[in-house]
Amino acid sequence: MGAPCAYVSLHRRRDASHDDVLLLIEDVTEISDVDVQNLRQRDFLERLLDSMQEIVLTVDRTGHISWASRRCAGLRSKNLFAASRPTATFTDTWDAAYLSGSSPAAPVEAVLELGDGSMGLFELVFSELDAREHEGSALLVVGRDLTSIRRLEEKVKQQAMYDGLTGLFNHSQFHMILEREMERSRRTGRQLGLIFFDLDRFKAINDTYGHQAGDTVLRRVAAGISAVVRKGMDFPCRYGGDEFAVVVTEVTPEIMEGLARRIREGVVTSCKGAVDLSMGLAMLTPPDTGESLVQRADRASYAAKKLDGVKVRWAD
Repeated sequence: MGAPCAYVSLHRRRDASHDDVLLLIEDVTEISDVDVQNLRQRDFLERLLDSMQEIVLTVDRTGHISWASRRCAGLRSKNLFAASRPTATFTDTWDAAYLSGSSPAAPVEAVLELGDGSMGLFELVFSELDAREHEGSALLVVGRDLTSIRRLEEKVKQQAMYDGLTGLFNHSQFHMILEREMERSRRTGRQLGLIFFDLDRFKAINDTYGHQAGDTVLRRVAAGISAVVRKGMDFPCRYGGDEFAVVVTEVTPEIMEGLARRIREGVVTSCKGAVDLSMGLAMLTPPDTGESLVQRADRASYAAKKLDGVKVRWAD
């Protein structure tokens, strides 16, 4: 237990017969201990809030920020609505009217300026503060940092859609794109084609120089394809191994054959002649399914291997 603490006061008293002093000593040891405990508890809570990944604010019904945790201390005395911008998923009005209801507002995903020049993506969750603990009507705002979560989600999305080595659409995404574009072609009447090819002499590169050299070739193949396809209209995919496919939309046979030749030239140039392509071309026909269209283009690619010169073969 700490040293005793006392409140001492002197009061002088005078009357006709007396002139004396009243000494009043009041023991405030217990009160002092409570104050110390409160201060310690406050310091602990402030350190706890400062160590959180989340940001913590208190705001009034106009959005004025009266208190902010250390990570966003620069927001103090600013307005929440001026310092933040909701994401596209938010369709309400972002102003003081959003906090005017009697119950806490719904969580909002927003980009927040942290007051030090940096910005972050947060989910803002609102809770009513007890009027006894805060002057006037106020809200506690806890912001959960979504930046790393969204980055991880984007990485998972990329892995789900794209081939990790070449950056082209992967096998599963190829089938989704093909089915989607086949449906669109039949709905709009615009023609759809498929270019399917594999690499000539690729096995020799792997056998002679190793798989690392083979991976370099595959990346160069992808670069050669990407350089010539029409953005948003043609969808290049790594089908598997050294097999590639390009879903070609809004196309005629003449345009698709020209595109196939440019792809071959781009790949041969990118790979410095180390590989060549055996290419099969197929246009979507009324009886086709996704599987039958791929089979026809694949068979044409296999037949193209027997050709001399530019190895491009149309499906029967």
